[in-house]
Amino acid sequence: MEVTGEMLVNPQPLEDTLEQLGVDECCVVLGFGSELPDTHKKRLLELGFCPGARIKCMRNTPFGGPRIFEVGGSVFSVESSLAKHLKVKCEHE
Repeated sequence: MEVTGEMLVNPQPLEDTLEQLGVDECCVVLGFGSELPDTHKKRLLELGFCPGARIKCMRNTPFGGPRIFEVGGSVFSVESSLAKHLKVKCEHE
């Protein structure tokens, strides 16, 4: 990070996570955070949350509850505590 005048400049953008995806926004899965247990990674992979998969956020729930995502033609709810470990690249129209 550089300081130019009074402004901080971060040369690399922060990674996006599935948790940050807004309703009706789409993204592509890049991978998983290193803190996610292997059992959770395996289950997410089985459901289709694999690198290269296109995901759409269908619905948010209040108070940090599970979020609803579409992947591979199926719809799943994913806890925010898991969604924050999926690294994604957001698609902008």
